Amino acid sequence: MDRSGRIFLTQFTNKQPPLVFDSTGRFLQELGRLGTGPGEYRSARLLSVSASDSIYVTDMQTGRMTILGPDLKFARSATDAWLARAFPFTVLAQGQVVVGADVTTDSRIGYPLHLYSRTLKYEKSFGADTPLFRPDRRMHSRRRLAPASSGGVWAAHVTEYVIDRFDATGRRDLRVLRRVPWFEPHDAPTLNVDPEPKPLITAISEDALGRLWVFTLVKDSRWKGALGSTLPSRLGGGRSPIPVILDHDRYFDTIIEVIDVRALRLVVSQRVDAALMFAFGRDHAAARREDSTGAFYIQLWRLAVKGL
Repeated sequence: MDRSGRIFLTQFTNKQPPLVFDSTGRFLQELGRLGTGPGEYRSARLLSVSASDSIYVTDMQTGRMTILGPDLKFARSATDAWLARAFPFTVLAQGQVVVGADVTTDSRIGYPLHLYSRTLKYEKSFGADTPLFRPDRRMHSRRRLAPASSGGVWAAHVTEYVIDRFDATGRRDLRVLRRVPWFEPHDAPTLNVDPEPKPLITAISEDALGRLWVFTLVKDSRWKGALGSTLPSRLGGGRSPIPVILDHDRYFDTIIEVIDVRALRLVVSQRVDAALMFAFGRDHAAARREDSTGAFYIQLWRLAVKGL
């Protein structure tokens, strides 16, 4: 979401160009078209909007990141296989890009985060005191990212309530750590074959007042009724089934917490009966929905702290 409220969505599953909607959800246009030329995509995967409203799009098949200006016209692109495989990435205040990826080259392996310059040139890897690569435990190195008002980046661990802030050089300058009964740290495998849901930080964002918003999926009391039949898994020689989640809102609740990072104080904690998967801009979150025909759509939530 940009400052005017325009909403940008990729269509990675059906390999179509990204879509643009206005603040009311009305469709405006596609971004570019299918192809390999400037401003074209073969498999647009992730999208992020910078503080200056430039649009950054990764494309796995072409191995590049494309940058569009606020007018949605092509500005430039860079080819880098690891940059294109980012999951996730965010754009810092001065235009650097921080990528989350399990890079397996000798100099980068074991670091969860990778810094690129404004011109999309690789600069350094960071984010781990002791680099560790666990191909059987990919969630261990995964992070949720958000730009920080300090000019750096917020990076939240997924399987424990630990959130670090790094400056624009990759140096950690703050850690937020919470121990709460509803979030026991765990070591989930790449594909979680245990059907009982475990807590997962799914999104973070910093609001206009510098407060950190943390969105954590937790087990819904109705979770067993949300599961369907299972699919075979490659884990354990194909003997372990993967549960299919038919209704994410019955499988997960979301706990939203707002933290005053200057005082390291919890401002508010609220549990909602919905699975909020994404943060949009500074004051929105989103849930993925499915209508009666099986078509997917996005439900947008506006968030505010009231009474304080």
